[in-house]
Amino acid sequence: MKHVEEAVAIRDTLLTAFDRASVLPPGPERQRLLTVTFVGGGFSGVEGFGELLSLATSLLRTYPELSPVDLSFHLVEAAGRILPEVTDEPGRWVVRALEERGAHVHLDTQLVSAVGGHVVLSTGQEFDSELIVWAAGNAANPVVAQHTDLPVDDRGFLRVRADLRVGTAQAAVPDAWAAGDDAAVPDLAVGTPGARTAPNAQHAVRQGRHLAANIAAVLRGGTPRDYVHRSLGVVATLGLGQGVFQYRRLVVTGFPAWVMHRGYHMLAVPTWERKIRVLTVWLAAAVFGRESYRSPASSTRGTRSCVAGRRGRRVLPGWVGDHTCARTRRPTMAQSAVRRGRGDPLRGSAHRRARDVAARRRGRDRRPDRAGPRPPRPRPPLPQPRAVRRDRVPLVHRRGA
Repeated sequence: MKHVEEAVAIRDTLLTAFDRASVLPPGPERQRLLTVTFVGGGFSGVEGFGELLSLATSLLRTYPELSPVDLSFHLVEAAGRILPEVTDEPGRWVVRALEERGAHVHLDTQLVSAVGGHVVLSTGQEFDSELIVWAAGNAANPVVAQHTDLPVDDRGFLRVRADLRVGTAQAAVPDAWAAGDDAAVPDLAVGTPGARTAPNAQHAVRQGRHLAANIAAVLRGGTPRDYVHRSLGVVATLGLGQGVFQYRRLVVTGFPAWVMHRGYHMLAVPTWERKIRVLTVWLAAAVFGRESYRSPASSTRGTRSCVAGRRGRRVLPGWVGDHTCARTRRPTMAQSAVRRGRGDPLRGSAHRRARDVAARRRGRDRRPDRAGPRPPRPRPPLPQPRAVRRDRVPLVHRRGA
């Protein structure tokens, strides 16, 4: 889980699972749809797990058919603790906070198999899961180790000196520099021999600036400086209003840590315009709750339902065919138009476009009473030359005739 598109797909998969589970009776299929499994107890796994658990809990308010007992969230970690960047006590607090919210945290456990959505753990526990997310740490890009002759370590990361030049402490590769997740940069601030900087944004952003300054210094005949950065602390969010922060021996948990997490990321957003836009979205979510509709670009094809939020319902393209919301048992906008006597529910421009999208996916014409491919549209006739009155022809032409 590295890209924004993957996070959007995970969110939409959960929303689709709620739609499908709300119309099913209690049973194995409904339990499978509401089961989520995260593999990896690092920052990516714990933050994604906590945010998705918070989203699922908020969705229960708009799905009266479901209850918190139906949710089953599992976090699998091979080590004996989660969040290795923090000390033991904050890590144990995070485990307790997740379990109090109904999650299952499996420590000292490995994922043996996940074929067909059937999860098998090393402890012998088995269950079916609709959504499985792999967040077990970052791996080096194989292109660096397999398709270059640059020096790499046993894990495939580039060997980098303290001044961010590629190479060993004895010799550097000429005109080769590296920084970021694929570079094993020595951590001089720790003071431990062999320590490497963590692959996170706090180091990557500063390493990029330091690398640019060193390259400029070398081009001007100067000497590159070593990269030294003392950690500003670590902060993680566990969902809306929950977080953990640690700076050396200072530990903050709960809502204050969540505010610190949002404030730190707000400072990292470039330009004041974007800061205000992001802050507005966050404040709206805090007042009105989370949004409970899918992204139009990644909505599930063929789903016939309406997505209801706390302020209303919305029909998305490709979801036509059943004009009654399966969850709320209420008519959608199209069916309401029929009951009010306004004729064809798909006569409006928005619904007509939705009908056209659904018809193209089925390979049929957009009219429901016509089967087969859509006939070609007749071409308009060519414009005819305008008739010229004889008495208006210039005199020269008349004499020539």
